[in-house]
Amino acid sequence: PMTCQKDIIAQIKTAGLHPPHAMTLMVTDWCNLLCRHCLHYCCALNNAAFVPARKIKDLVDSFAKMGGTQINLTGGEVLSHPEWDSILAFCTAHPLIDGVSLQTNGILLTHEKIDALLNMGTEKLTIQVSLDGARARTHDLVRGPGSFFRAMTGLRLLVKSELGPRTQVTFTEMAHNIHELPELLEKIDKLGVGRLVSSTVVLSGRAAASKRI
Repeated sequence: PMTCQKDIIAQIKTAGLHPPHAMTLMVTDWCNLLCRHCLHYCCALNNAAFVPARKIKDLVDSFAKMGGTQINLTGGEVLSHPEWDSILAFCTAHPLIDGVSLQTNGILLTHEKIDALLNMGTEKLTIQVSLDGARARTHDLVRGPGSFFRAMTGLRLLVKSELGPRTQVTFTEMAHNIHELPELLEKIDKLGVGRLVSSTVVLSGRAAASKRI
């Protein structure tokens, strides 16, 4: 209810804080990779959870009415969610939301999925594809054999569909890959990707137990 939302905002401001403008939603813990630096323990288990689209849409709507303007969709692998396109279309069409970020490892990107993105409109959309190295052996060390090639295939599909300016590569800094950052910047610039964002490992979930990052 709007009264409840106003009460929450009032409590936040009374505490001397600003109401949040961005919300990150983990829509599933299912993933097609077993990344060593995963913040959680996401994997392709039969009992992996998919948050119902209805609940996600309710959360987004409530957050927007509180003044939120940015939605970040993450997982797990967002594109594995059976209702991913419905969720994303709702977020991008919401009149109070200014920006929507879709985080993916890029492997499940296909012509059909990219057509769905184009059909829902991309003015508010940023597509984040994870690359943890400029070369296969570096990236695959933490994400698994063949994952670099498949992520690059997804990136090329995005660029070919003229979504390169709406795409950014996300790079996680680790001891084994930090030296490849300049090479990766050059690679994605030549490819036609609009931006790279770099961040450090958060030692939680599978990352906390890993000895190879």
